[in-house]
Amino acid sequence: MMKQLTSTLKQLAVYMLCVLVVPVTACSSKEKKTADSMDTTQVRTEEATTQPTDSAEAARLQREEASKQFCRQLSVEDLLVLLTGGDVEKTGLTLVYEDSEDSEENELENYEVKDVVYGRDIEKTTKKELGYDLKATSGHSCFFNIFTATSTNASLNFGNKEDAEDFLERAAKHEPVKIGDTTYYFHQKPDAKGVYIEKPYADNDFSTEYVLYPPKLEDGFYRIEIEVYS
Repeated sequence: MMKQLTSTLKQLAVYMLCVLVVPVTACSSKEKKTADSMDTTQVRTEEATTQPTDSAEAARLQREEASKQFCRQLSVEDLLVLLTGGDVEKTGLTLVYEDSEDSEENELENYEVKDVVYGRDIEKTTKKELGYDLKATSGHSCFFNIFTATSTNASLNFGNKEDAEDFLERAAKHEPVKIGDTTYYFHQKPDAKGVYIEKPYADNDFSTEYVLYPPKLEDGFYRIEIEVYS
């Protein structure tokens, strides 16, 4: 009788152990699955939030690099096309604005004053009396400005200082360039700042057509002033 009672108690103990332990184990397993599911959802949410940001940043960096490469490849041939009224489309620059007005200095002398800008990654903002204020849309923006009245003033402007310096260095070392029927030579003269763009007019003689001066920061751009002689 005692042996049977002992066996019964052992069976009851095993049964009670199964009743108590199995639900706890099952619950723990369920809780783990729920936690794992929450972790996975959080990771996916973070990835969904981060991916567009990373994609936008990558696109921005790609545009910046393309703008930088454009500035570093803008050539003196392009500049001469702009200065001589050639096919601007070939330079890669586009018209930003063209503005003009009639001079009212006196009744005997009347002439047109004209302000034209071609650029890349440039936007016009506030209207001025003649022309517009300009804003860069890239860290490597650039634009060419030519102003004509009784004389002509021009400039090549960069949003990045190194781009401006690079252009002037390349101009100083450039081989002669032929535009139309005219061949232009590039010289740096002793004790003179800037790069002289000249054309031959007699044996071993040159006449200066343009002078490119070292860049100066003006209105947020590094301006290479171009003195126009002709």
